[in-house]
Amino acid sequence: MVPPSPSNPPPSRLTAPPSRPTIVDYSLILCGCVISLLLGEMSGLRAVMAAEPPRVLQFLLRILLHVMLLPLGIILFWPAFYATQKLFGRKQGMTAGEWLWGLAWLATLFLVGWIAWKALGTLPEFLAGRGFHKAVVVGYLIFVLSMAGIAAIVFVVDLIARWPQPWTHQIGLVLMIWPVVPLAAIWLWKIKLESTLP
Repeated sequence: MVPPSPSNPPPSRLTAPPSRPTIVDYSLILCGCVISLLLGEMSGLRAVMAAEPPRVLQFLLRILLHVMLLPLGIILFWPAFYATQKLFGRKQGMTAGEWLWGLAWLATLFLVGWIAWKALGTLPEFLAGRGFHKAVVVGYLIFVLSMAGIAAIVFVVDLIARWPQPWTHQIGLVLMIWPVVPLAAIWLWKIKLESTLP
């Protein structure tokens, strides 16, 4: 082991990225999951199949939309996760995974606002029709697939480079990639997302 010297200073805890979430972060993750479940119920969508699915698949269909939307509530807390790290002395700038999370946060604000307005208030006519509803769903799918592709590339680069990253970098990548799994199930099993709007 090389002893510390002016040319080789000891590593500083303040400059190293925080490697573990705090109890506040864990609590926010759980709150985010609850918000995601609520948004799934408020979205006015349900997963359906043309033919009668097997019994096991029937249970999966009931939760598939919730599984797909699970990252939404957690994504909403992106500023809080970054702020807690700053409070604990983080000096490192934002990583690629955190930038992706921030971009997803902006899109999520729109989606969550639209879902809440639709469920709890009265939308203007041009925002309430089935055409706009379908456009939001298609836009969400395109955005999710694009973000997952970029996150996968960042993940591969991380495997090669092995830079020290804060925990929010890894969870940011996971949040971007996660919806691909239920979307793959929707595509493989020919499941439709049906609106329950009148």
